[in-house]
Amino acid sequence: MKIDKKLTQPILDWCLKEENIAIMMDPGFHEGFVRGIPNINVMHIELVKRNFPFAEIVEIEKILLNKYRFKDFYRDSKFGVMVSVSKEGHAVHKHTDSSPREEDTCVRLNLLLQKPEIGGEPIIDNEVIDVQENEPWICLAGKYEHSSVKVEGNRHRLILSYGYHVNTEELNQSEWVKK
Repeated sequence: MKIDKKLTQPILDWCLKEENIAIMMDPGFHEGFVRGIPNINVMHIELVKRNFPFAEIVEIEKILLNKYRFKDFYRDSKFGVMVSVSKEGHAVHKHTDSSPREEDTCVRLNLLLQKPEIGGEPIIDNEVIDVQENEPWICLAGKYEHSSVKVEGNRHRLILSYGYHVNTEELNQSEWVKK
């Protein structure tokens, strides 16, 4: 499955403008050269003033939720919907994400908006996942350790990530959990 470029291009264009990257979160948010906007679902006023493409974010989320069809879930309140721009030298460190309720598992629905020249691939449970631009992938972030391959070259890795907490019992019965 690929998401139509007419939905992803406005987000990519906005995020690659240096003046917009400058208002994004400090680069110290994660190790390396990464900037991100967590919880864009709350429509930060600075993003509204700069004509951030919220409509496309909402439309992509509808498409992804239609694909994965969770029944018992709620949005992650810490990071929610997030945009991340990783520059050369950045790699997501190995980690798992927690959920506020014991009966839930943190899940992230991710979309690669721009692939770097080298690296940037997600690593889930020690497996490198080959993802192409405008292609989504699911990460059971609370179940499996995940990270990414280090970004190399001048082309940034840009992802859009939607975070949810999904009932663990539902996930364990799904096709996304390794049996």
